[in-house]
Order: sequence, then C-alpha cells, then structure tokens
Amino acid sequence: MTEDMVNDIHDLLDREREILLRGDFDTLERLIAQKEMLIDRLTQTTIGSLEESENLRKKISRNQNLLGSAMSGIQDVSNRMNELERARNSLETYDSFGQKRAINTRTVTSVEHRA
Repeated sequence: MTEDMVNDIHDLLDREREILLRGDFDTLERLIAQKEMLIDRLTQTTIGSLEESENLRKKISRNQNLLGSAMSGIQDVSNRMNELERARNSLETYDSFGQKRAINTRTVTSVEHRA
C-alpha cells in the first residue's frame, strides 16, 4: 500500500469522525462514495505493516461506534416524538377495575359557514 493511500484513508476517517461528531449527515452521505473508492483500492493492495493495519482498524472501529451511537440517538428522538404525539392526542388512565383506559383528548374543530 502506498503512503499516499494510507494518508488518504487516515484523512477520510478523521473527516468522517468530525462529521459524525457534528451530526452533519448530509455531508456524511456525500463522503460515502469517497470511502467506498478508497476501500476498493485498499482491498486490492496489502497493508505495509501490522502497526499501520492496527491504526486503520482502530479508526474504523471508532467511527463505527460513533455511527451506531448517532443512529441510536436518532431512534431515541423518533420514539420520544411518537410518545409526545400520543400524549397530545390521548390521556391514559386506569378505571375502577385497574384496567388501562385511553381517553381521546383530540378535539375536532369545525367552522360553520353561513351564506
């Protein structure tokens, strides 16, 4: 593997990390094509040293963990938004028998038009 390729991969992984930390998913999407190209080049060559291979593996693993955390955070926000929407539309309570009961709190508003 050439030193330029190694530097390109390290630079890309560092940029990917910064993008993940900023939560800039639009830029991350554009970075994917570059990453795929470098990975294709990487699979066609051999890594010069075990130390270099380990350094790349650590950066890749670090970025995968960041991406997993970002995805988990997005899922948490989505779940919370759904809970808030459900709470806005209904009230859950218990009846005298201890059974959960939902009361619709959404009001229908209509406007009467007169001629």
